Amino acid sequence: GMRLIDIRKIDFQCLINDAQDTPRICQQIALTFRQVIKSAVSDQLLPANAYLTICEGVTIPRYKANEKRCLTPEEKEALKTADFTPMERAYVYILYGCGLRRGEALALTVFDINFKTSEISVNKALAFDGNNPYLKDTKSLNGRRKIPMPDFLAAYLKQYIQGLSGEHLFTTRSGTTVTHSSYVKMWSSITRKMNLAARGSSYTKVIYGLTAHIFRHKYCTNIC
Repeated sequence: GMRLIDIRKIDFQCLINDAQDTPRICQQIALTFRQVIKSAVSDQLLPANAYLTICEGVTIPRYKANEKRCLTPEEKEALKTADFTPMERAYVYILYGCGLRRGEALALTVFDINFKTSEISVNKALAFDGNNPYLKDTKSLNGRRKIPMPDFLAAYLKQYIQGLSGEHLFTTRSGTTVTHSSYVKMWSSITRKMNLAARGSSYTKVIYGLTAHIFRHKYCTNIC
């Protein structure tokens, strides 16, 4: 309800103070707020010095991003011996062998797998609106790319695809498109089984903090 010309530095600082327990949110608030003020100055809705008088000198909590990591030796060994379902194994093998993002892997169909050239075509990604899935473009510059499959992945996918009843590589138990809740259950099952394979238990976590994107870090490290 505040008019643009009435905004002062204290209003900016109060927004930050209200979210000070979440430094990452404060960072996003500051970024958005500054973009609004810059745009208002550019459109001559605020005077030329408004950005300095409103945005400079505001105290923002320091945010430190989580340190990125690769797969640990225990995680790599657990991939070989974990008691995965066929779909779980196909998913982690694709992450490990091709470095795909979570949504890119979930969106794959049998038509994206080319066994003649031993390549995977990445041309879409699955995202979630709440629990509901939808397709979107990938983050690649031109929206698509082809990734070579290592031999172990190509061999497994040939076997895996023969057992599918539809075109999608990954589905819910009822055969529909993966929802957010079904993905969370699948990933929880994957990490639990890997932990058991690494001689952990429900009470002892040998493997923890594992995300699908960590496989991408490992893939990029291998390429380097």
